[in-house]
Amino acid sequence: MVCALALGLLALGGCADPPEARVAQAWQAGEAEDLEAFAKVFLPASAELIRGLDTVSTRTRGTLSYAKPFDLLPKGEVVEVVERDNLAVVSVKAKGRSFDVRLLRERGIWYIDAFALPTLWEPMGRGEDT
Repeated sequence: MVCALALGLLALGGCADPPEARVAQAWQAGEAEDLEAFAKVFLPASAELIRGLDTVSTRTRGTLSYAKPFDLLPKGEVVEVVERDNLAVVSVKAKGRSFDVRLLRERGIWYIDAFALPTLWEPMGRGEDT
């Protein structure tokens, strides 16, 4: 029985989506404006951040918002994927520029780290209030 369980876990781990597929899932959820599906592709702490951004924007009717959740991950073209152990970087070209999406693998599943997305920090660098 232990062997069967171990083989089952290995099979599940081997069937997990690659990093670029997880990024594509986030893009699809963003296009559909499905906040929960979008958040599920992110690390738990990142998902909390995404939900928080949405809550603040919704409660203030958009007058007080730092960033819109779906704007954190602009849709583009995957140009490179680098995996090393439980870390991956998916390089994306979108809107005439390139940026990296960092993912961590937990229990065999890749999750995006929103805190490593440059789009999260850009408004601070510009000194914008919105």
